[in-house]
Amino acid sequence: QLRRDNDTVKAELKVCAEEWRAVRDKFERVIEDKARLEKEVTDLEAQYHVCMEARSDAEHERDTFCSENESIKVELTSFRDRANDLTNQLNRALDAKRELEERQAESEREWRDACVQASAL
Repeated sequence: QLRRDNDTVKAELKVCAEEWRAVRDKFERVIEDKARLEKEVTDLEAQYHVCMEARSDAEHERDTFCSENESIKVELTSFRDRANDLTNQLNRALDAKRELEERQAESEREWRDACVQASAL
């Protein structure tokens, strides 16, 4: 009976270890995804700020010279379009980052649950 119980416990421990490794691997992937996304957000924010500075410069130039120069209007429109595109990309990246943070929290909860189960054996 004890040998059978011991074999059962060993099998359960093996299953828990496999589950723990799977949760750990998932957690590590979430961490990697989050780091990649944070870099992407940082890059997009930098591009956004450069674009906003260019937009501000173009608006200042337009106001200073009060020119109806069509090329300045086109450039300003281009900067606005680019700023809007970057804003949309940034918002999507931030949404994805929030989603990854939620997945990370869920993964951490799963990890803790797996550790609690393993420690209960």
